[in-house]
Amino acid sequence: MLPDGKLESFTEEILTTLAHNAPLAIANSKTIIEEYVKASGAPDHKAMDAAIDRAARSADYEEGRSAFMEKRKPKFQGK
Repeated sequence: MLPDGKLESFTEEILTTLAHNAPLAIANSKTIIEEYVKASGAPDHKAMDAAIDRAARSADYEEGRSAFMEKRKPKFQGK
């Protein structure tokens, strides 16, 4: 629970963090979350696996790994 008056700053901090993540990772995460919370039926595990695979094969994934190993901020391109 957040103290009174802290919701806006907390939300802004979370959104700023998300905005600096790889665009493809965000999009694929959204796909997975939507599958888990959809109103009817079981999650489509094939769609979720495909989203994970897309992210893992992306140039942004490689950039993230390289940036981590080189101790620098990544430069994501959405590819």
